Order: sequence, then C-alpha cells, then structure tokens
Amino acid sequence: MDTSFEDALAKFRASLTERQRRDFAPCTLKDVHTAIDEIQDRLGSQRQLRNMKRITKFIEAMTQLGQVVEVFLNVENTVALVWGLLKFVLLAASTWVETLDGLLGTYAEIGEILPGLTEFRTLLEQHPRLKVCLENYYCDILDFHRNALDVFSRPAWKTVFHSSWKTFRTRYGPIISSLKRHRELISDEKLTIAISEVRDSREFVEENLEALSKQMKERQLEEKEGTLKLQKQRSQRLQFVLNKFDVADCQRDLEHAQEQHALSERHSWSRQNHSYLKSCGASEATQIRQLRA
Repeated sequence: MDTSFEDALAKFRASLTERQRRDFAPCTLKDVHTAIDEIQDRLGSQRQLRNMKRITKFIEAMTQLGQVVEVFLNVENTVALVWGLLKFVLLAASTWVETLDGLLGTYAEIGEILPGLTEFRTLLEQHPRLKVCLENYYCDILDFHRNALDVFSRPAWKTVFHSSWKTFRTRYGPIISSLKRHRELISDEKLTIAISEVRDSREFVEENLEALSKQMKERQLEEKEGTLKLQKQRSQRLQFVLNKFDVADCQRDLEHAQEQHALSERHSWSRQNHSYLKSCGASEATQIRQLRA
C-alpha cells in the first residue's frame, strides 16, 4: 500500500470521534439496507416517500471498490468505514426531505461517475501500477463523507442548514471533478494498455509467422533431402539387381544361343538334302563344301 494512501486513511480516522469510530467500524451493507428500509417506512407514514433507489449505483460501486481495495491495497474493513458513513449521513438527512433529496442526487451522480470496477480488477491483476487510481477513488469518497460529516454531525445542523449545505456543495464540486478525472485517467490507461497489447499481439504474431515460415522451409528441405535419398536408394537397388543378373552376359548368352540354333538348322538341312546332292552327281568335296557353307 502506498504511504500517501495510508496517511490519508489514518488522517480521516483520526478526524472521527471515538463514538463515530466505534459506530462506523462494524457497519455492513446489510445495515445500510436496514437503515434505508427504516427511512422509507418512516417517510411513507408521513406521505413523504423518496426514490431511495437513486443510491443503488453508488452502493454497487462501493461494493466493488471495497473488494478491489482490500485485495490489491491489502487494507481490511475499508468498505465497512464507507457503509458506516453512508448509514449515518442518510439517517441524519432523512429528518429533512429537502436535504435527503439533495444528498440522494449527489450519491446518484457519484454512482454514475465511478467505473465498473469488476473489469478494473482484471486490469489490476495484469497492471499493478493502476493501484494509484484505486487509492484516489477511495480518498475522494472519504473526502466527500468528511465534508458531509461536517454538516450532519453538528447538533443543530438544521438551523444552519442552508449555509452549511451551500458550503458543502462548494466543497463536493471539486470532489466530483476529481472523480471524473480519475475515470478519464483509467480510460486513458485502458486505451494505452489496449494499444500496448495490440502491439504485443502483432509482434507475437509476426514472430510466430517467422518461426512458422522457418519451420516450413526446414520441412521442405528435409522432404527434398528425403526424396533425393529415396531416389538414391532406388538407384542403388536397381544397380544391385542389374549387377546380379549381369545384362552384358545375358546378351552374350543370347547371341551364342542364336548362333547354335542357326548351325543346328544348317546341319539338319544338310542331312535332309544329302541324297539329293549325291544324285545330282555332286562330288564328295562339293558336298563337304556345301555342308560347311
């Protein structure tokens, strides 16, 4: 937790009376709703009902703020202090409906300003530097209630209400402006974070594309080398087969067989025509030459 935040929280608690610290500390959201019901019942019996639902967004925002503040700023019971302040101010203002109307309008305005802090919680987990925004929000809420206490904790506040309320409105105006600035700051931070994440995502994609391209080239090279290796293996097996059967020797054996076949046919013809040659008066020498031809 930031030292300035600790100092602001300690300073606010020191400004409370002993009774206020005792009354505010154990207060819960349930106690606030109980107080609202009591106010409605009382005003209803007087036929002066007010739209207490106007405070709903403020209560929702405080619930979320309390959750993230206690988790990320490591501060306990911070929201209990806000519930105690809210309960006290509502009960005090409800004794004069004109005051209650003005106060409900102020709470409604603050509720509209505060951002959705559930989403902010996710951002805090990833970007701790945004904790300062939480501190500012909480300090502004405390500052608002400190000024409200200055008005409603006086014993005879109704007698000086108009002047006190005018002073209060003058003081809470800058608080509203401060809350708006914090909201704009968060929006700017969120935009900066989003741009950074887009840039990081782009770099991540480019790096992955480069790695993928490298992998594809390596795979293509491996496939090419594998194809060449396979072709070489096939060529070696074919050469092995050719060497095994010796094609040249096969050719010579074929030629020899053809010569033997031709000689065999001539001998057969000579035997078949020997009588014919003899009857024709051919000499023995001629017969021999014909047989050798």
